[in-house]
Amino acid sequence: MAALLLHGDTERSAALRHEIPLAIIDPLLFAEVDGRTYVLTSFLEAERVKRALPGVELLDFFELGYKDLVRDGMSFRDAAREVEARAVREIGLTEAIVPGDFPLGLGDRLRQDGVVLTVDDAAVDLRRRTKTSAELEGMRAAQRAAEAAMAAAAELLARAEPAEDGLRVDGKPLLAEDVRATLRNVSAEHGAPCPPDIIVASIWQGGGHEPGSGPLPAGLPIHIDLWPRHEQSACWADMARTLRSFSARAGSATRCCRRRTPRSGKPLMTSTRRTFASTQAMRRPSGPRCHGGASSLLRPGVGGAALRAANAASGRRDRVDNDDADVVEHIVGWPARSERTAPLGS
Repeated sequence: MAALLLHGDTERSAALRHEIPLAIIDPLLFAEVDGRTYVLTSFLEAERVKRALPGVELLDFFELGYKDLVRDGMSFRDAAREVEARAVREIGLTEAIVPGDFPLGLGDRLRQDGVVLTVDDAAVDLRRRTKTSAELEGMRAAQRAAEAAMAAAAELLARAEPAEDGLRVDGKPLLAEDVRATLRNVSAEHGAPCPPDIIVASIWQGGGHEPGSGPLPAGLPIHIDLWPRHEQSACWADMARTLRSFSARAGSATRCCRRRTPRSGKPLMTSTRRTFASTQAMRRPSGPRCHGGASSLLRPGVGGAALRAANAASGRRDRVDNDDADVVEHIVGWPARSERTAPLGS
């Protein structure tokens, strides 16, 4: 089996976090050679790493001369690189696979010593395909946080009153920033905080990965995309919904929404109580998707067209009316997995 060499910190490297299930912000070196695991780190992390990886063989930056190198005038970065090369030499590593984001400077330094490094992203990624029980629970926890945050945002939107200048709550304009704050607070309460750039966008402002800002419109689609990260496991969830509200005062817009309800009898957006509801029967496909979660352009009617094509291919006819041109959903919308009968294009 080829040796494996990883470098970085476990907060930014998914490969390292899988191998060392701890939050470590300082760079370290991880090696697996002939079934033996080595970690180069400092005394600050040594005990934690030993508890997390029983049987690991630890190497220490200071014991390999880091302080001496710095004292003799070497920069911090060059001293760390020299110590990492010494650690590889002490391990006896002469050949290893590395991920594509392995540091170029360290790679050049190791090659100067005759170490053969081969980039093999597929092999590195494959190690993460088998999740630990802690990672699986982290993914579930992050998804629970996403669902709770989305429900809280929908509740906030449902409380809003339509006005000429957009939605209002308690007499004040409802801003994208208000909805975003709700999403972040609720997800954090569930142990899976969201980054500050989660998306609350509308036709008035935002699009793509633009987070959105300012007042939110009444009676028009509002797109929410959030990706909470479970703090303990560093596992992510990703959830996106497009919501829209109508009130009795919306007149023809309300009637249009009612008239274009799918044959299932369950409206996509209810009008009499100004409640928001996402199209729960439609989800993202299970295969690869674009980076970041906001992976599809949202336009009225596009989601319905895509779903009609999917239904036609799978033999399903009962989800969206042929007349349902006002459905708003991801263009990658698909019936829930439990209801899927055939892949698209089969």
